[in-house]
Amino acid sequence: MSIIAGIFTPRWTPELQAIQKQITSHISRNPDDERMCYHDKYLFFCQVDYQSYGGQSQAENEQMLAAVTGHPLLSSSITHDLNTLLTANDWKSVLEQALGTYCAFQYHKTRNELRVYCDTLALRPYYYAVYKGAVIFSSCLRLFPHLEIFLDTNLDAVAELATLGYTLGDKTRYQQVRAARPGEMMTITSKGMKRERIFRWADVPYGDCSLDDGIKRLDRNFKHTVSLYLGDDRNTVSTLSGGLDSRLIATELKRQGVGLECLNFSRGESQDELLSQSFADAQKIPLHRIYVSDTQMLTVEQRLGINWTADNFDYYAELNRPRLFWSGNGGSVCVGQIYTSQKVVDACHSGNPELLADSYIEQQMAYIPARLVREGDELQKRLRNTILESLAEYDHLPLLKAYQLFLWENDQHHHLALPFEEMDRFRLDFCLPFYSRGVLEAMFSMKTESALWHGIYMNWLERCYPQALTTPWQTYPDHIPCPLPVEERYQNQWQFRTPFSTKARLLKEGLQTAFNHSGQVFNRRFLGAQCVATALGIYDCTPSLRLVERMNRHMV
Repeated sequence: MSIIAGIFTPRWTPELQAIQKQITSHISRNPDDERMCYHDKYLFFCQVDYQSYGGQSQAENEQMLAAVTGHPLLSSSITHDLNTLLTANDWKSVLEQALGTYCAFQYHKTRNELRVYCDTLALRPYYYAVYKGAVIFSSCLRLFPHLEIFLDTNLDAVAELATLGYTLGDKTRYQQVRAARPGEMMTITSKGMKRERIFRWADVPYGDCSLDDGIKRLDRNFKHTVSLYLGDDRNTVSTLSGGLDSRLIATELKRQGVGLECLNFSRGESQDELLSQSFADAQKIPLHRIYVSDTQMLTVEQRLGINWTADNFDYYAELNRPRLFWSGNGGSVCVGQIYTSQKVVDACHSGNPELLADSYIEQQMAYIPARLVREGDELQKRLRNTILESLAEYDHLPLLKAYQLFLWENDQHHHLALPFEEMDRFRLDFCLPFYSRGVLEAMFSMKTESALWHGIYMNWLERCYPQALTTPWQTYPDHIPCPLPVEERYQNQWQFRTPFSTKARLLKEGLQTAFNHSGQVFNRRFLGAQCVATALGIYDCTPSLRLVERMNRHMV
């Protein structure tokens, strides 16, 4: 795990020298973190390396500087991977074998050329701004407001974040800052910057793999990825929920014979609490439950950062890499194909992208109320058009396969952006086997129809992990149901009411927003009326108040 930022410029000005100092200061919010800096006449490169994977994320010789965020998984050793990259002549070919999630930086000192390589989903973020002939870059978006460059709000990006939870394309919430795309390589020299998609899922052959062969390939690649992440560890730690993703990882870790303890964050009297504990008991896995009142207030990764300390857990001392957690992120979308309602499927079968865009917006309830947001109608139109533009990138594919990639390269591309912003606070990184290139290749090779409703997922588990299905699990609405009985008094995550404390927080922010500068974006009178109606119990306007909160969070 590391954080990387820097500047590439053919001409250093006093202003850029000041920005260099600001990068050094703000790359981490912990002043005690060591900054590893390289500087020549073109490049300033700064890295904070927490070595969560058990080795340094930077290597250097007289000709080359190599560094990564994440872990390429060319091997189980990040040190070996960095040395491989340092001596390689063709990084593009080498990284075609990488199974992990990474953003890799290659600087030729003699040619004064910086290249940045992103994994197949660009899951490890890379952001940049072109400023007065310089390229300012960072693996954390939070850095840019601390630099003396002008930033203003990209309202379209804010609307996407508030309704979909992610931005489309290469947008960020700042007009001046862009994000790398999946499989992108950026080459930066004194002549400028060139962007190139050196890997595109849309160019990968698909559909010629039978379900039987595809599941065998999926299982083989998943097991291999887990083995690479595991390395020489004899004990490890993971999250465990009531669903299948973390359960599958725990089952595979147990199969590989390592010591395992798990953490669960859930509300009391919930299916998540009950089902995770029943599975842990059956598999003899020590489970540490931490109760929360609002599962949506913080991400699981943020809760791990707060709670996972040596003082809280004796098991911490038994781990070689205690700041490395196993995570089931990616399983439900990339393998389970959630966010695909029957209406979305029907729209895909119709072959009409406009019907698909409308069905997706309806499914996600991605609406911007015109009475609440001053430019709501126009923002809604632009959101729809941007979804259509994104789908057009795959217009040579059947629409259901295109939709699968739309989710991968947009929703999943940004899925861990928030936890990665918090690395300096929590110093945690993650083993992410569901995002393995091998797992994704296996899924993409099969027909998307087979993945619907967790179809491939359940077929895989029944064949290869029957021990994971001996106790009940939590399922998504309208997906293949769990055949084992679950006590009805336990609620699932879709049945929870909004906690009173959360509603009070939303009301407070709504009222504050009605009386501050955000009135330029919101219709203050209508927002105030919604706050009053919610407070008096006349009408529950919490969905609108959540939209206000999310938009406020991302505006400059």
